[in-house]
Parts: sequence; C-alpha cells; structure tokens
Amino acid sequence: MRKLYRIVVLTVVFLWPAGLMAQCCIFSYQQQVEPPTSAATFGVALGDLDGDSDMDAVAISAYYGVDVYFNNGSGTFSLAAHYATAPNPDFYGVHVVDIDNDNDSDIIAIPFYSSASLTLLLNNGTGVFTGYNVSSNIACYNAAVGDLDGDNDPDLFLPNSGGGSGKIYKNNGTGLYSLYQTLAGARGHDAELGDLDNDGDLDAFVVENSSYGNTVFLNDSTGNFILSGTPFGSNCTYVDLGDLDKDGDLDAWVGKFGNTCEIWLNNGTGSFSLHSSVSTGSYCKSVNLYDFDNDGDLDVFLGFYSASPQVWINGENLNFSLCYQAPVGSSCHGQAIGFINGDSYIDIYSGYFSNNDGDYVFLNASPSIQYTGSPYCPNNSTPQTVSLMGTPGGTFGVIPSGLGIDTASGTFTPSLGVPGNYFITYTTTGCTVAFPVAIKNLDTSVTATDSTLFANQDSATYVWADCNNSFQPVAGQTARFFKPAVSGTYALIVTYDGCTDTSSCYSLSVYNAVKDPDDTPRAVIIPNPASAEFTLFTEPGLTGQCYAIKDFTGRVIHRGLLAGSETRVDISHLPPAMYLICVGDENPRVLKFIRK
Repeated sequence: MRKLYRIVVLTVVFLWPAGLMAQCCIFSYQQQVEPPTSAATFGVALGDLDGDSDMDAVAISAYYGVDVYFNNGSGTFSLAAHYATAPNPDFYGVHVVDIDNDNDSDIIAIPFYSSASLTLLLNNGTGVFTGYNVSSNIACYNAAVGDLDGDNDPDLFLPNSGGGSGKIYKNNGTGLYSLYQTLAGARGHDAELGDLDNDGDLDAFVVENSSYGNTVFLNDSTGNFILSGTPFGSNCTYVDLGDLDKDGDLDAWVGKFGNTCEIWLNNGTGSFSLHSSVSTGSYCKSVNLYDFDNDGDLDVFLGFYSASPQVWINGENLNFSLCYQAPVGSSCHGQAIGFINGDSYIDIYSGYFSNNDGDYVFLNASPSIQYTGSPYCPNNSTPQTVSLMGTPGGTFGVIPSGLGIDTASGTFTPSLGVPGNYFITYTTTGCTVAFPVAIKNLDTSVTATDSTLFANQDSATYVWADCNNSFQPVAGQTARFFKPAVSGTYALIVTYDGCTDTSSCYSLSVYNAVKDPDDTPRAVIIPNPASAEFTLFTEPGLTGQCYAIKDFTGRVIHRGLLAGSETRVDISHLPPAMYLICVGDENPRVLKFIRK
C-alpha cells in the first residue's frame, strides 16, 4: 500500500476480536504556518528525515521546489529547509525512501512538466539534503517506487501524464538512476506497484484521467514491463492497491475525476473487473488503504480537490460507509498517513492547495488506555490502575470474561483473574478501544517422590527453601530436582516469565535423617498414567545412559538412550497395563508407570 511502506508498526502478539475498533473516527486538527518561501502544496510524503524516530514531512511547494518540515515528536511541524532544486523546480509528486542504501531517508521529486527533471535529494543523515537531477523529459503527477528487478534497491515507474510513453528508471544501488525502458501506453495520472499476477515480482497499475482508461503492466521479474490486456475504466485520478475482498490477491481502490470512487477486483492473474462505485462527493486527489479499525480488512483515507479529507470503513461485502469527514482542509492535492504524534493511532497529513495557508495535520484523538504494573503475575495482589487519555466518562470491560474489572475505573487485580490473554475495552459513544493484558501462567506445583521433590514448571529458575527457617534458601539447591540432606519441610520458589511465586510446603523424611543409602540419581515420570508418551525427567549425570521398559515378568520391551534432563518416551505401541522402567546403567533407578 503506497505511502505506508516506510512506516514501522509495532505488532502486538494478540489478535483483535472481530468488530472491535482499535481507533475511532475522532480527529483533532492543526494548521501549519505557511513559510514565506512556500506556495500551494502539491504532493506530500512522510518519513524520518532527521533520525529522531518521528515522522517528518516533505511537501512540494507548487512551482517553487521542495519544503522539508521537521516534527517535534508530538505532531507539530516546523520548516527545516526549502530546496529550490534549480534549474526548474516544477514538481508534483514526492516520495521518501532510502535510495542510496545508507540507512537514512532521501527524497524523490517527480517532474510535473517535461521541461523539469527527475530530482533526487540525498540525506546526510541529519535531514540536510544535497540534490542532483536526472534528465527525464517526462511529465508526471506521480510515480511508483519499488524494487522492480530484484536487486534490493528502489527503482522508479513513471507514467506519462501528457499522454505519451511512460518510463522505467533503475537504481544502480548507490542512488544513481538511469533510463531502462520506455513504455508505450503507460500514460496516466498515477501508478501503484504490487504483485498483481502472483508471480513474486512487482507489476504496475496505472490510472488515467481521461477516456483512455486504466492499464496493467506485468513485470517479467527483471524489470521489463509488458502491457496486459486492454485499458479499462475512465476518468480516474489516483489509486492504491490492497486485498479488499480478502481472497489473497491485490485489488484496486480507484479515485475518479467526478464525485465517485471505484473498487476493481483482481481475478488473481492481473485482470480486473469493476465491483462497485462509492459516491464520495468530490474530485479525488489521494487514496490510502489501511486497516483503520483493526478488523482484518482494509479501510480507506481519501483526499479531495474541493472537499475536506474523509475516512471510509469497509463493512460486509465491501460496503463502505463514511466514518469521518474533516471539518476543514478542502482543496487537497496531496495526502499521506502515518503515526505522526508518536502514539499507536494513524494520523493524516493533508497538503493544502493555498498560497496563503499552511498544510493541515489531523491527529487521531481516539481514547488511549495504559496500565501500570506489568508483568501481570498470577500472584500479584496489587490492583492495576489505568491511565486514560482522551474522552472521559466511558465504560471499561474485558474480552473474554475471567478477569475481574471495575467498569468505572478500569482497575483489576491479577491474582483474582484466570491466567490467559485478554483485551480490556474502553467504550464511549460510537467508539471502543482496547488494551491487551496477559495474566501469566506460573505453575508452583511440585511432584514428591520418595525423598525427592520435582518442580513441575519447566524452563524456570528454581530456589528450594526451608519452610521451618522463614523460607530461607537451602544452600546450593537451585536445580529442578531437590533431594534434601535432612528431613524437614520444604517449598519451591519458582521464577518464570518475569513472575515469582512460592509453592506449598512439603514434608520429607530422609532415611536415618542423615543419608539416603540409595545415592542413584533420581528420575520422575510425567504424566503418569500416560496414554501415548511421557517425559522422563532425570537428575544430572545420566545423559547418554540407557533406560529399559519391562513388563512384570521381567521381559525387556523397549530400550532407549537418555537425551538429557528431559527425555520423551513413546509408549503408544504398548497395550494398556502397568510397566517398570529401569533408568541408568549402574544401580538403575526402577520406576512404575501405567499405560492408559
């Protein structure tokens, strides 16, 4: 999806419940101060230009060059520099991408007229740019950027807005571009790259603002493009690609010159058919697909020539409904979406086509909840409190049930909940957001066999403690097995996944209260009884030695080697009965188990 390929999204390990809004159709807005060197805005793009991990902005100042704005981290922008990019600053589209493979964000300015040049602004890493021009002799509104030939650098697909042939420019890996292919029929207002025929390379969908129609160009995997089929549709302006119908291929949302947009569905081979039209009310100038409500399908952000920005939500069977209409910011010629003010909600940067007024920044104002006290351990009896930003007066809830929560304050106590994964929800009128919470599993149970204790929680840190001595640790006893030297009452202090808890106390009587005459290493079978397999847990010292399963006549049925402290033993071939297993080569430990 165009204009989001530079954004890094932190992925949460939970899956959002179906229908649960992760962000709401609530935005605040602010307008930038227009600098004296600037003019009406054409294209815009977002990216981290100065290396401070927030989203900065680039705007094409109509016929005057390129403006670079730095973000203060909270979504307020200030002009950092104006680049006139002589000799001809007539640009329209703009992209932010690392073109010279030095791990910073550079700028590509697209020539609006054939008299202008394709212009590259290379970043020194701090947001200071040095430009060079590539003679292109092509007029474009916008271009598409992507790795066309599989060499891991960004190439360029330029459709010709003047009605002639488009052009492919390839990157040599250091940011130097050269003309590779001239494409007859690649005429259009906008282009978007994606694997349209599912063969693993990037193809091109081109839209044309005339009766000529949209075109698809298929890549042969080396960056050579061939026109596929005949033009279709008419009077289209901008496009974004995404799997709108969730069938595994890329479809197209197409903006039009009139008051509608169109949804074109891909049959999987790069052939498209019109699904439906959406009445949006104005001439579309920008399209950005994004799963705004986190329900697993793509929604759409739209910018318009004579109307303010809109957000449309994808419903059942591709029925889109208007979610947000901005109260200001009409006459947009370029728009970008991204995480502008550092929270987890998507925002809008809208280029404003005005010589006197600055661009608009629309910040998503969805409520945000955050809990203290992580990790959420099952033994934690301290109430977890919530901090709330956004609309007050909502109601807290939890999905699924099993975690007690105060619906007014959002407070919950981990020790009163069932271990598992939850979403704590916060609902106001027309808006529900959620925060993931995990009450972790911590097994403090212990298996006691003869004069040995065994911790059932695996992959943990173990400390055995003396219950009769104020739970002081027993010196040197930090293994999963514990064989006390003297009779007493003992407990396990176990730490796992950031949580620590203590088991119940267990009384053990050691032979002669001094020494167990049987000093063979200990072993435990879990589970026992077992149906198909069990795990044989052994103390150190037995790795590589043998075990043998016998029936009660003494006949050996199966032999194997101990793989370490945990050995899986397959008993699915044994008939249900009671068996013996002899563990170790010398003075073997003999245990009983039941095959269910």
